[in-house]
Amino acid sequence: MAKKKKVKQGSSRSLDKIIQIIPGYDPVATVEDCHFDYGTAQYAIDFFTECIKHVKGAMAGKPFELEPWQQAIIANIFGWKRPDGTRRYREAFVFVPRKNGKTTMVAGIVLLVMFTDHEPGAEIYSAAADREQATLVYDQAKGMVFQEPEFNNRVRVYATGKSIVYEEEGISYKAISAEANTKHGYNTHLAIID
Repeated sequence: MAKKKKVKQGSSRSLDKIIQIIPGYDPVATVEDCHFDYGTAQYAIDFFTECIKHVKGAMAGKPFELEPWQQAIIANIFGWKRPDGTRRYREAFVFVPRKNGKTTMVAGIVLLVMFTDHEPGAEIYSAAADREQATLVYDQAKGMVFQEPEFNNRVRVYATGKSIVYEEEGISYKAISAEANTKHGYNTHLAIID
């Protein structure tokens, strides 16, 4: 898995630029008492390149090199912290045109949270209007797990329940749809809604 690195001055300057590239969004204007943790942001970006490989298409099997707009999303979500050390952002609305790798990116976020948050008993969900759509993120995450021995050795993948379970930490990820008629009682740590 990605190792926590000390962020060099040059990379902190590049992160300062990256977090500003999302159109219509200025994270510094509303910073209040929050701060940007360069090391955590860089770690999250590096996790994709070092631990995740593409599952489908011409890029299958190759490391997931985040595009600048993807780096901006990841750095802003994971790098900004409240005074108590928790994440500044509890919700993120990401609008991306079709066929730009949104599903692949959110599957990577699922695994980033699963393997690096160290939240005992965390419940992670990807949800969509129907079963087929809900399965897309799961299929990507499952393929990423199978390509990375560090992941594959730590989790169990259940095809019938569309879930991945990290038993050692009590963490579970499951794809769910609006078609299910029992959708209450969740104790959600991360939800991806498509």
